[in-house]
Amino acid sequence: MQQRRLVFIFILLIIAIGIASYFVTRHLALNNKNQRQIIFLTSGQVYIGYLHNYGSQFIEIRDVYYPQSSDALRAASAGRKLTLQRLGDEVYGPENSIFINRDQVLYYENMRNDSKINEAISKFAQDKQNNQSTQPSASPTPSASPTAQK
Repeated sequence: MQQRRLVFIFILLIIAIGIASYFVTRHLALNNKNQRQIIFLTSGQVYIGYLHNYGSQFIEIRDVYYPQSSDALRAASAGRKLTLQRLGDEVYGPENSIFINRDQVLYYENMRNDSKINEAISKFAQDKQNNQSTQPSASPTPSASPTAQK
């Protein structure tokens, strides 16, 4: 009887470790810190950046960009130019990270490195290092600002 109880406890322990491992690896797979995410909020706002601290009540987004208008993503899908604003370039001078209550996050997606938005942000960062300051944008046609073809 004692041996059956020990076997039962051992099996429960193995199951608990398996379940915990599943959730930890799932969270790590969903939130790759080396990959940008696009974050959609319940308010309709959209942010692009690197998610951190997703397990806490307030998530942090670093290296933040956001569309200049609320319907910009729809417009870009329709073939018009999408212009992004870099957080930190505003007149009041915030740092380039933002903390958002996790309850306000509707969903987020990992972005591919070859996405048009990532290409435009990378080109913008490179141009900024070379002292050419324009906002990153993605559009179906080339323009003077950093763009990506649809």
